[in-house]
Amino acid sequence: MDLSEDEKWFIQLQQSNEIAFRNLYEKYSVRILKRFSRLLKDEKIAKQILQDVFLKIRDRHEMLDTEKSFRSYLFQIAKNREIVIFHKVMLDNDFMNHIIYLSTEVCRHAEQVVQFKKNNAIFEKALKIF
Repeated sequence: MDLSEDEKWFIQLQQSNEIAFRNLYEKYSVRILKRFSRLLKDEKIAKQILQDVFLKIRDRHEMLDTEKSFRSYLFQIAKNREIVIFHKVMLDNDFMNHIIYLSTEVCRHAEQVVQFKKNNAIFEKALKIF
């Protein structure tokens, strides 16, 4: 049975291969970062958490179960970090207010776009009359 590139890198990572770690990071970091950025609405915090996830993998590389998929392992760690984050958010009112503000800011922007389109349509209709 031929191993996939991920499987080879995962086995090499377990054996302390720094290049394999970098390859896996480059392949998956953007996807995980997007997930955290979407969730948190704050790219700076998302980048910090991304680093935490990959540091956890690197620090525990000798305990990795290479019989499982790296992708599954990585996304499980990411999901666990999300749970921890939301638990902290619930306990930290300032952070929770920040997340709420960022989330509602997107909604306010969407409302402004809709209102602009309505006003523009009215304006164009008025121009056609003249």
